Amino acid sequence: MRRHFLILRLLMVMVDRYVNNESFWVAALRSLSQEFSNHGCVAGFVRFHPLLDNYRKFDSIGKVIFDRKTIAMDLSLDENDIWMNEIHTKNRNVIKKGDRNGLKFVVDDAFAYLPQFARLYNSTMASIILMMPIIGR
Repeated sequence: MRRHFLILRLLMVMVDRYVNNESFWVAALRSLSQEFSNHGCVAGFVRFHPLLDNYRKFDSIGKVIFDRKTIAMDLSLDENDIWMNEIHTKNRNVIKKGDRNGLKFVVDDAFAYLPQFARLYNSTMASIILMMPIIGR
């Protein structure tokens, strides 16, 4: 049997009419399930919103396997409090090392770097998926 693995990214919309609309979720998940079926998928990758607990709605069509934690920080704090209280020491050290090595943060409102970002993101996701254990072996 040939197995297909399709990576789907379900974009979660934070607008109330979708987040709290049960009929939207039923239709969206039914559509996702149909797409998986149409492509012969036996597994997939779906990214849920970390604050909405909307992964719970997925139970109607599949099983969620938690892969990692999502990091959040309180951006209402001032910069020094964020640096000292919201960013772990190890991460502060990595940030400082990047700064010493000339790493620059660029706000790309024109999306000039979108192709490079997409390549980096896709290669990172592909690496992560290759490292994931296969369930039921």
